[in-house]
Amino acid sequence: MASGSLYLSPPQPWSAGIGLLARIKTDLASRGDTLEDGSAESLVQALVNCEISTVWLQQEPSLEKWEEKVGEVDALMISDTEYESAIWRNGIEEMSPADIINIIRECCGNSSKLEELYHIHPDRPQSCRHGVLDIINDTRFALPALEMAERWRKTDDKKVYQYIVDEANPWQASSRAHHAVDLIFLFGGVDISFNPGAEAIGTKMREAWLTFIHGGSPWAQTSIQAFGPLGRYEEIDTTEYRARRRMGCFEYLRTLGATKQREVSGRLGTGRVSLLN
Repeated sequence: MASGSLYLSPPQPWSAGIGLLARIKTDLASRGDTLEDGSAESLVQALVNCEISTVWLQQEPSLEKWEEKVGEVDALMISDTEYESAIWRNGIEEMSPADIINIIRECCGNSSKLEELYHIHPDRPQSCRHGVLDIINDTRFALPALEMAERWRKTDDKKVYQYIVDEANPWQASSRAHHAVDLIFLFGGVDISFNPGAEAIGTKMREAWLTFIHGGSPWAQTSIQAFGPLGRYEEIDTTEYRARRRMGCFEYLRTLGATKQREVSGRLGTGRVSLLN
């Protein structure tokens, strides 16, 4: 898996699409246009005016109970990075603790445990914002990757290879490990020889990927491979995985259920994505 999954952009009901089209039609009508005969410029302006930057899959029979399915392929390589929520950082920085807490409580009702686990405190603005980024990271990336790997491991006829990327940005380690960085490691083509550890991670990742796509086993299916930090490349056990990911938070998130997870992370993150992080 690369660049997200249905956990990041889940199928939406038909009513959502109908509502979106109604907004666009209203905007077009204000200029005397329709979807059928409006100019390209007018249609683009409608998207801008309605603040529509993304679209989604519509719910349909083939996507029902998608969270329980393993798909048609024979083998899966799946991962998450340590700080995938980086693309929400600028937008979340503009939120106040009151905004954050109101959204969480509207979505979850009795949210004291969630607030405690993610350090959401009304008198600690920066802790609140870090907590929101962690909630988004865990509900949209880290926990889904783990759950998909677990689901595949329970099958008899499919292979799954799970890994995590914790090697930080080789140019600026303070920006941590995120998807834009792991793409550099995977595809190469960018000179990172100034950082031998990062360069070694890229080499190992490409070797593993080539082994996988040629039908081989890059590592044991029962283990999790870790790429980084500091150039380390190793298979890790459950204890170390718990040290690298918020497993205590995962356990609580599972009690909320997937629908509630998506609701709270969606409300916190909607409209706050930026590639300029």
